Amino acid sequence: MDRRHRLRTVPIVVGIILVIVGASAAFILVTETHAGCKVTGVGAHVTTLMPEALVNSPFHGGGSVSSIWSNPAGLFTTGGGGFPGVGTDNGTIAGAFVRVNVTIETVSNSTGAGSGSNQRCVGPFGVALPMEVVGGSYTGGIFDQPWEPLFNGSLSDRGEPSMVNLTQFPGDASPYFSNGFYYANEQNISTCGRGTEGVNVTSSYLTVWVPFSYDGKNYTQPLILPYIQSFHYSFPGRVGNWQVDNLSAPGGPGGGWAFNYVGSCTG
Repeated sequence: MDRRHRLRTVPIVVGIILVIVGASAAFILVTETHAGCKVTGVGAHVTTLMPEALVNSPFHGGGSVSSIWSNPAGLFTTGGGGFPGVGTDNGTIAGAFVRVNVTIETVSNSTGAGSGSNQRCVGPFGVALPMEVVGGSYTGGIFDQPWEPLFNGSLSDRGEPSMVNLTQFPGDASPYFSNGFYYANEQNISTCGRGTEGVNVTSSYLTVWVPFSYDGKNYTQPLILPYIQSFHYSFPGRVGNWQVDNLSAPGGPGGGWAFNYVGSCTG
């Protein structure tokens, strides 16, 4: 093949390459998709006492919490701010709650063209935000029913109530929460041979489970509340040892600490 023939074949080869590259780009643009989660309907309406803060106190000791949130995420229909501070002592548990209307939505996975976040539904239901604040609140000790005694003077937070229920009237019962002691995942607190000890703890979330009925069946829908909570716990000197369950450890429900008193000082 002489030099003139080779020169004539170059544009043909380049043209073929451009056609192939162009076809590949067009194929990518057409086939690129992303997953999403879309609302398909309303599953239920629930009026409930939504927790604003929850706090445990160690046996013989004390606990307090302050909780704040900001509303850019659209959590409530009211603006961001601080919740009432809550304090308690000697094994008692306490909380602050506000009455809200919660809409449970039905959701399903969807596919859209182009790039996206690929956020799939984590279940068949979701909570519509913001939740409507309808007035009425409660701050104080936590118990299962209004005629039962407070969870007071307990050696351990094992088996503590997982909700507050003031009456059977809609809106006077809270969602379920998990604020009790399950197992020790922090170093024990001991004041044996020592004076009173104080510990500060922070948490960035609190998980609740909203009960509702849909199509004749009962469900609970998890909801992560993005609260910034500041806790303070006090342990009296020369009294004993406490196991600690850090509720905001990875995989936990969020919140502060729960306690299990494991013995007095000896000697």
